[in-house]
Amino acid sequence: MEVILKDSANFIRALCLGLALGMALAGAVQAQEPPQPQTTAPQQPVVSVLKEISFQKIEIAEQLQVMIKVEGPFLIETTELIVSKRLIIDFNSVSMIEAQPVTQVNDMGLLNIRAGQYQPTVARVVFDLADNFPSHRISSDKDGVRVVFGKDIIHIP
Repeated sequence: MEVILKDSANFIRALCLGLALGMALAGAVQAQEPPQPQTTAPQQPVVSVLKEISFQKIEIAEQLQVMIKVEGPFLIETTELIVSKRLIIDFNSVSMIEAQPVTQVNDMGLLNIRAGQYQPTVARVVFDLADNFPSHRISSDKDGVRVVFGKDIIHIP
């Protein structure tokens, strides 16, 4: 019996020593592993900017062209308010406005053009119209939106 107890005690000591050594080695291996570098930079949000509103009267064609320059991606939604005589263009995904807040026109049935931040990511441009709701056409491209007011304009909703 004595021999078995001695061997059992040695076995338990060896087992404890082995476990302690194994844990120490595992900790050393973990400590030696270098931290993994980040492979992607944090995403910066794309900020689209309503840069400028300008207009030009074209006498020969009896038209008034309004150009709204936008830098960055955008989508538009239009609303016509016949009773209050307003044309509204909402620029979705536009979170900054550098254009003047009010542009006075007073020509071809267009009184003023107003720009403002309607929601954090929606810029709104409002066309204040005279008594008659003038014919108009709205088109957009990568640089912004063009609104043409005048006679013989085919309005495509």
